[in-house]
Amino acid sequence: MPTIDPYAAEIVARRAPYDFVGDRTAPCSRCHDDTLQEGFKTFSSPYVGFSLPFARRPSTAGKIGKTVILWACTRCESVVSVN
Repeated sequence: MPTIDPYAAEIVARRAPYDFVGDRTAPCSRCHDDTLQEGFKTFSSPYVGFSLPFARRPSTAGKIGKTVILWACTRCESVVSVN
């Protein structure tokens, strides 16, 4: 489970679907140190698909669109795009 809330940290747009990818230790460009980073998969373009109406948050499952993986530093919440 992520320690960063991507909606509160404004990593992902409000009500935009995202999936938690995982954790990694990598150098942060802002902290200038190896930090724990969390990955989030979201859409970088308009998407088409269906969501479950009772889901706690929208997921990327069942949707079609251009996806991007964003890594956020847990210390300073800076964001780096992978692709």
